[in-house]
Amino acid sequence: MLQKTKGIVIKTFRYGESSLIAKIFTRDYGFQSFFLPAIKSRKKDKQTALYQGMNLLDLVIYQKEGKQLNHIKEAKISTLFHSIPADIVKTSLLFFLNELLYHSIPEERNPMLFQFVENQLYMLEKASRNLEMFHHRFMLEYARHLGIIPLDNYTPEIPFFHIETGRFYPVERGGGISREDSLLIHRLLSDQKEYEFSRYEREVLLSVLLDFYQTHIPGFPELKSNTILKTILHG
Repeated sequence: MLQKTKGIVIKTFRYGESSLIAKIFTRDYGFQSFFLPAIKSRKKDKQTALYQGMNLLDLVIYQKEGKQLNHIKEAKISTLFHSIPADIVKTSLLFFLNELLYHSIPEERNPMLFQFVENQLYMLEKASRNLEMFHHRFMLEYARHLGIIPLDNYTPEIPFFHIETGRFYPVERGGGISREDSLLIHRLLSDQKEYEFSRYEREVLLSVLLDFYQTHIPGFPELKSNTILKTILHG
């Protein structure tokens, strides 16, 4: 049955000599795999370009429940980004978000999660400054959508954050982090925008967030794009 939906391209894989399999997070059907036959040819270069990672697409798909590989009848760019491809910081952030989503996005239908990711792409496109914390805040809000958001029960008497349980404790527990680093987590969780995180603090926060994802999402790996992003942001 033909269905219209929107999609965010997450990953493509080569299949045979000229075909692709595209992993696309769709608004109405969740994370889906699509077979793109004989698409890698000179005549179809424009079609191949449609399926670059994190492209927003308007789709007409052949949707059959329970089928592992579906097909796309029509695809076109929903929103053409201009500032992201022209900005190396934004491009690096996009690669990071792309890799993060690939290793964590749930398969089931989740229109609210789709809208969140779509809105974040629009925000990245429009942003003109202060991108150093963009991926930290994305990860935090994304964790909320995944149902793994840490509990901000911090007080001066409960100052130690524990990655495995995702909450603060009066004393440091095994697998916990220091009082100083825990305070940074609290500041991020409580969205203290007036506090300006230093480069060192941003790196600490990202390390804790990645450890948190690895702890709470089975099979979540070390992200290769993280090294590239650090280099671009900090030189």
